[in-house]
Amino acid sequence: MSLSDYKVTPEKVAQKGVAAEPGTRLTGTAAENKAVFDRLVREIVADCINSIIEALSGTGGAGEIGTTDTGMTVQGSLNAKAGAAAMELALEAKADKAETAGHIKAVTFDETTGVLTFTKQDDSTITVDTLLEKVVTNWAYDSSSQSLVLTLADGTTQSVSLSAFITETEFQDSDQIDFSVANHVVTATIKSGSITDTMLASQLRNLLEGYVLAAKGSAEIAEAWATGEIDGSSASEPMKSSNAKHFKDLAETWAVGTADGQPVTPANPGDPGTGNNAKYWSDQAAATALSFRTFSGSSTDAGQDRTVILTEESAGRFDELKEGDAFFVWMADPPTGSTRICIKKGDEDSGTAWIDLYGNYAAGEGAEILPDQWRSGSVIGFAYHEVRASGEIQHREFLMLNESTAGLTNYGVTRLSSNLDDESEMLAATPKAVKTTHDRALGAYSLKTASGQPAVITDGADGLPVKALSVAVNAQQSGSGAPSPDNPRPFAMISQAVIQRYGTDASDRNVTVTVDLGGQRSMATLDVTNGVLTVLGGVYSLGNAAWQYQSSYQRFVAYNYDAVVKRPASNNTALSGVRISHYANASANMTASGGNNLLAVGANGEVFIRDTRFTDAAALKSWLSGNTVQAVFPLANTTTVQLTAAEVTTLLGENHIVCDAGEVTVTYRRDPTLALQELEEAMVALGGNV
Repeated sequence: MSLSDYKVTPEKVAQKGVAAEPGTRLTGTAAENKAVFDRLVREIVADCINSIIEALSGTGGAGEIGTTDTGMTVQGSLNAKAGAAAMELALEAKADKAETAGHIKAVTFDETTGVLTFTKQDDSTITVDTLLEKVVTNWAYDSSSQSLVLTLADGTTQSVSLSAFITETEFQDSDQIDFSVANHVVTATIKSGSITDTMLASQLRNLLEGYVLAAKGSAEIAEAWATGEIDGSSASEPMKSSNAKHFKDLAETWAVGTADGQPVTPANPGDPGTGNNAKYWSDQAAATALSFRTFSGSSTDAGQDRTVILTEESAGRFDELKEGDAFFVWMADPPTGSTRICIKKGDEDSGTAWIDLYGNYAAGEGAEILPDQWRSGSVIGFAYHEVRASGEIQHREFLMLNESTAGLTNYGVTRLSSNLDDESEMLAATPKAVKTTHDRALGAYSLKTASGQPAVITDGADGLPVKALSVAVNAQQSGSGAPSPDNPRPFAMISQAVIQRYGTDASDRNVTVTVDLGGQRSMATLDVTNGVLTVLGGVYSLGNAAWQYQSSYQRFVAYNYDAVVKRPASNNTALSGVRISHYANASANMTASGGNNLLAVGANGEVFIRDTRFTDAAALKSWLSGNTVQAVFPLANTTTVQLTAAEVTTLLGENHIVCDAGEVTVTYRRDPTLALQELEEAMVALGGNV
């Protein structure tokens, strides 16, 4: 049979398909209807396809598809035709013998000589010498020739000089650099003074030139304030007339009548110079019989300086006093409106007759005329004077005057005084008093401010560091009002102090100094300029104490609380400096009805608490611990900690210095212009002309 005999024909479909069923529709069950549809595939299509597969896979299959390979399967026929095609391709690509004659057919290697031999298809050979016998198998160093000696595989040697591997470099000194070699180390050293400004970076050179100009300007200002001149020419005001040389010459003129060693002639009466200076009047006093003597005594009246002009009769009798005599001064009953002063040689009971002087005098007591303190002379007056210091009377003096004594309206010998707060018009200022006034005018001034408020300086010197700056370091207590259990005010310890300085613009904090306090601090004083922290107190947790209840006083007590805590002088006084987070500070002398929510430190070191919410010590202790009740106590003995010192400078004129840790105390230097102006005024007030 041929393959065409296995086709599915219309006749077969008509016999086995759905159309072979009678009627126009299927009326059987679902299974019966399905069998009608499956019948064509099962009985016709499956039989035809299976028959085709069997015919093609059989030994006559190749003939069935029209090939000449009879008696073969289809697959066998395909394989045979593929092999024949491959053979034809291989035969077409076969190389010619002449072409393959140069191909390598063998390779040999001679280990002794290191030669590779390549044999071609035509038996010709090619050799390649690898020089393996020249490979280095060992080496040694020849110190005499400074060479490496290489031993080759064939036993021969070769030497290689190490100099071939080294490029010689010479280090040559220059005007700026010195080279030295030690232990194979080359060191380059810059010669002192060899770097010129042209070698510097332009930015650094410009900066240094700016410093030089600023230094020159400062030097000129300093020269002007010192001498009144700049490079030999007169400076401008106020430096021209208010400078150190001017005041030095003025002080010298008042002292000895010269300036730079040359005599000065007074331009006007009363001006300093020859004939009107401290040395001149000192010499006059030495050359003249001493015009007055001082007798220390006491008085019941604090009067001003007073002078009484003696009558001719009284003067003569007063001259009877001489060296070594005692005298007595007494205030008698005043006749006709004047206070009567009586002076008597000797003591009150046995002395000679009284000398009556009339005038406004305070009473005095006896004094002795000492050796070398009295010279005879015509006495014309008697003065009483109080010597004061810091406003307090130190002692009183009686002065006897003669015709050579200086006064407000006449020239003469006067007594010198270095007292700065004396209001006398009978004394003359010494150079020491003038110098002290000068030093105070140029000296340091102190300011103290409240916590959180700036110390305001209105006359600061430009760029000068403050002489002293201290800060009160106190733990910051939150909240306001009296602390109580209902109004707790806990503490925040301080670990660093931030000091700021600014001028007229409060927002421009142009200097900020931060000092690390070396730990948490609650009560201390920081000396910023020296870096010394003085620890004055500490924060203590009251929940750690061993409390006992005293029912008779309705209070709790903890004995021997801490030995380092400072104690008050008595139980009647509250210890100063104590601050508590939940209680008010009080004295230890609490009574049963003496208030509530109090804490006190006793004179024996115990601590008392009155909190009427509790009568049980354990309950109080639990509440203290649970609410972190703290107290800042001052220490019995302070300790110091050395920290890093810091410097704060002032601006010219207005300065504000403030610290976040507490109140500030600053000692600063004033603007010298203001200081010199005040010095001029002080000297004028002392009687001089500037």
